[in-house]
Amino acid sequence: RGIIDRLDYIRLKDGQTALRIADYKTAKSPNFKYSKAMNEKIAEQNFWQLKVYALLLQQMMLSEGKTTTISNNTNGVRVLRLMYLTSDSGKAQYIDMDLGKTQEQRDSVLQNVHLDLSNIW
Repeated sequence: RGIIDRLDYIRLKDGQTALRIADYKTAKSPNFKYSKAMNEKIAEQNFWQLKVYALLLQQMMLSEGKTTTISNNTNGVRVLRLMYLTSDSGKAQYIDMDLGKTQEQRDSVLQNVHLDLSNIW
């Protein structure tokens, strides 16, 4: 069972708005002190849960007859945020992931999550 902690409309740098899924974490933020490949693996593992939430939200919107674009100026889920309540510095820290500038890029990311889930079940 999963619960989305927070869902926000945010304004992007290009003036459009999008949905951001945020998840609060009580664990310390990851310390990206390893090789680039290992740091990317750590980030991917940490964002996997939010990608599943994004996929489920996308599927829910489609099943209700809505497109993944909410209006001409509003994208569907585009940004994922992990909000760590503590870090090595003792301060809260967040990490964002942009699922892609275009709907095709976002759909591709979420299709890969769908394939991962299909392989697990």
